[in-house]
Amino acid sequence: GGVPDSRPPHEYVHVAHAVVRNRTGELLLVKRTDQTWWIPGGRVELGETFAEAAVREVAEGTGIAVRFAGVLAVTESTLLDRHVVLVTCLADLLGGEIRIPIDDPKVTDVRWVQSAQAEELLPDFPARPVILRLDPPRIPHFVERPTRI
Repeated sequence: GGVPDSRPPHEYVHVAHAVVRNRTGELLLVKRTDQTWWIPGGRVELGETFAEAAVREVAEGTGIAVRFAGVLAVTESTLLDRHVVLVTCLADLLGGEIRIPIDDPKVTDVRWVQSAQAEELLPDFPARPVILRLDPPRIPHFVERPTRI
């Protein structure tokens, strides 16, 4: 039973998330309902760049305002029916107070975490070596905006 799956046979999912550190070097992490910890992020919306999505998702998911500061890694995951492209961005902290979002039931906690603790909380993160570096190398990021004729 149930409702038939309306997704296309092969779905492409674009996700952006951001590495954010405070003045003492702690990383901003979010805890999900499945008890896993992540750096904040989420799906890229139509018409949005990865950079814009990362900034928006950090604000929506944590209450923290950031500015895009570069791309750190691109991770791909190919599942049976989904191809997920995850872009890990670097973001500069602008301000704000940590809050657990009321409109995102998947997030149960938001915290600033020391790097050593973050290393323990992110055991399966593919981009973990880059995330944990204090001054990670950035990779080029090009945005092509279509021009109307």
